[in-house]
Amino acid sequence: MNRFLIRGVITLFIIAILVYVFNPLKYVPLILGNSPVVIGLALLGAILSLVMNAGVYTFQLARLKPISFSNVLRSVMKGWVVESIMPGKVGSFAVAWFWQNE
Repeated sequence: MNRFLIRGVITLFIIAILVYVFNPLKYVPLILGNSPVVIGLALLGAILSLVMNAGVYTFQLARLKPISFSNVLRSVMKGWVVESIMPGKVGSFAVAWFWQNE
Protein backbone atom coordinates (compact mmCIF):
# COMPACT_ATOMS: atom_id res chain seq x y z
CA MET A 1 0.00 0.00 0.00
CA ASN A 2 1.21 3.49 -0.76
CA ARG A 3 2.81 5.33 2.18
CA PHE A 4 0.82 8.48 1.52
CA LEU A 5 -2.42 6.53 1.43
CA ILE A 6 -1.60 4.94 4.78
CA ARG A 7 -0.81 8.35 6.28
CA GLY A 8 -4.05 9.73 4.88
CA VAL A 9 -6.08 6.89 6.38
CA ILE A 10 -4.34 7.34 9.75
CA THR A 11 -5.02 11.08 9.63
CA LEU A 12 -8.70 10.54 8.84
CA PHE A 13 -8.91 7.96 11.65
CA ILE A 14 -7.42 10.42 14.16
CA ILE A 15 -9.78 13.17 13.01
CA ALA A 16 -12.74 10.79 13.35
CA ILE A 17 -11.69 9.95 16.92
CA LEU A 18 -11.35 13.65 17.78
CA VAL A 19 -14.77 14.43 16.28
CA TYR A 20 -16.31 11.51 18.18
CA VAL A 21 -14.72 12.48 21.52
CA PHE A 22 -15.24 16.26 21.38
CA ASN A 23 -18.38 16.33 19.19
CA PRO A 24 -17.83 19.80 17.69
CA LEU A 25 -21.06 19.59 15.70
CA LYS A 26 -23.14 20.26 18.82
CA TYR A 27 -21.60 23.76 18.96
CA VAL A 28 -22.51 24.71 15.38
CA PRO A 29 -26.02 26.02 16.24
CA LEU A 30 -24.58 28.01 19.13
CA ILE A 31 -21.97 29.62 16.89
CA LEU A 32 -24.41 30.23 14.04
CA GLY A 33 -26.99 31.72 16.38
CA ASN A 34 -24.62 34.09 18.14
CA SER A 35 -22.30 35.29 15.45
CA PRO A 36 -23.44 34.91 11.84
CA VAL A 37 -21.70 38.14 10.83
CA VAL A 38 -18.37 36.96 12.22
CA ILE A 39 -18.69 33.64 10.41
CA GLY A 40 -19.52 35.43 7.15
CA LEU A 41 -16.55 37.75 7.52
CA ALA A 42 -14.26 34.82 8.33
CA LEU A 43 -15.40 32.96 5.20
CA LEU A 44 -15.03 36.08 3.09
CA GLY A 45 -11.54 36.66 4.51
CA ALA A 46 -10.50 33.07 3.78
CA ILE A 47 -11.75 33.29 0.19
CA LEU A 48 -10.10 36.67 -0.40
CA SER A 49 -6.83 35.44 1.09
CA LEU A 50 -6.89 32.36 -1.13
CA VAL A 51 -7.61 34.36 -4.29
CA MET A 52 -5.02 37.02 -3.46
CA ASN A 53 -2.33 34.40 -2.74
CA ALA A 54 -3.06 32.67 -6.03
CA GLY A 55 -3.02 36.02 -7.84
CA VAL A 56 0.38 36.94 -6.48
CA TYR A 57 1.79 33.51 -7.28
CA THR A 58 0.38 33.71 -10.82
CA PHE A 59 1.96 37.12 -11.34
CA GLN A 60 5.32 35.89 -10.04
CA LEU A 61 5.26 32.67 -12.05
CA ALA A 62 4.27 34.44 -15.28
CA ARG A 63 7.89 35.50 -15.72
CA LEU A 64 9.15 31.91 -15.40
CA LYS A 65 6.60 29.93 -17.37
CA PRO A 66 2.99 30.34 -18.43
CA ILE A 67 0.63 28.80 -15.88
CA SER A 68 -3.07 29.50 -15.61
CA PHE A 69 -4.67 31.16 -12.60
CA SER A 70 -6.95 28.14 -12.11
CA ASN A 71 -3.96 25.79 -11.86
CA VAL A 72 -2.27 28.11 -9.37
CA LEU A 73 -5.47 28.44 -7.34
CA ARG A 74 -5.93 24.66 -7.26
CA SER A 75 -2.33 24.20 -6.12
CA VAL A 76 -2.69 26.85 -3.40
CA MET A 77 -5.85 25.15 -2.14
CA LYS A 78 -4.07 21.78 -2.05
CA GLY A 79 -1.18 23.47 -0.21
CA TRP A 80 -3.60 24.81 2.42
CA VAL A 81 -4.91 21.28 2.95
CA VAL A 82 -1.35 19.98 3.35
CA GLU A 83 -0.54 22.79 5.81
CA SER A 84 -3.60 21.97 7.87
CA ILE A 85 -2.47 18.40 8.51
CA MET A 86 1.34 18.66 8.35
CA PRO A 87 3.69 20.55 10.66
CA GLY A 88 5.62 23.65 9.68
CA LYS A 89 5.49 25.15 6.20
CA VAL A 90 5.21 21.85 4.37
CA GLY A 91 2.21 23.27 2.48
CA SER A 92 4.40 25.87 0.80
CA PHE A 93 6.77 23.15 -0.38
CA ALA A 94 3.76 21.13 -1.51
CA VAL A 95 2.56 24.02 -3.69
CA ALA A 96 5.97 24.18 -5.38
CA TRP A 97 5.89 20.41 -5.86
CA PHE A 98 2.41 20.58 -7.43
CA TRP A 99 3.62 23.29 -9.85
CA GLN A 100 6.70 21.32 -10.76
CA ASN A 101 4.61 18.28 -11.63
CA GLU A 102 2.25 20.23 -13.94
